[in-house]
Amino acid sequence: MKRGLLIADMHLLSYEDPHPSYQLVKKFAKDFKPDFVVIGGDLLDLPYFSRFDRDNIEIQAKGNWENDVCLANRELDFWSNRAETVYFRQGNHERRLEVAAGEMPKVADSLDLATRLSFKDRQVRYTREVDRPIKLGKLSVTHGWYYNIHHAKKTLTEYGGSIVYFHVHKFQSFSKVLQATSLEIQAWSIGCLCDKQPEYVRGRPTGHQNGFGIVNVSDSGNFNLYPVNITKWGFNWDKHEYRL
Repeated sequence: MKRGLLIADMHLLSYEDPHPSYQLVKKFAKDFKPDFVVIGGDLLDLPYFSRFDRDNIEIQAKGNWENDVCLANRELDFWSNRAETVYFRQGNHERRLEVAAGEMPKVADSLDLATRLSFKDRQVRYTREVDRPIKLGKLSVTHGWYYNIHHAKKTLTEYGGSIVYFHVHKFQSFSKVLQATSLEIQAWSIGCLCDKQPEYVRGRPTGHQNGFGIVNVSDSGNFNLYPVNITKWGFNWDKHEYRL
């Protein structure tokens, strides 16, 4: 039996402190001692590579790719030292690097995430959005494909198998029994580990939730997934209270 942590959407910036929910999960990981960790995408925010912020003078002035590379390397060191296996799924924010590399071929090598974060040396199992989802036994993991009111139902219907994803920064699930085989499948959306009211929403309600996932996977591939919601005070696990 292996047990792991599912985390994503930290949206880290070198010029800001990590969100308290992410710092709390790191504290929890020291006690939990996972066998594996899945970073489900959007580890870095990379706003200065966004087409939406190219004319934002403040963001362009603050942004620094080299500083963010150092930050990401420190975070991967942390997780690599606490888990036997680290999976990293490309998120839409990491994909900004591929777009930027295509637009600036002279600096493309310096924007290669796998090289800059030493995935091979760290033995980080990195997959891109276009690759097949990560497989944890009978559970699949991806960053997230849809962003609508019924995203869990849409994901399960289109994928056709049990899957966990992130991207929408909200908890949601949808399950289905395939009558012909009696197979039970389910899709889970897991919350984020970043600010629930980012500046770009300009005060609009988001419904975003902080949280992460815990999963146990047996040698046969069977699994149990436990979504953990981090509220304004923290969360409980195994008779312990972890506070923000």
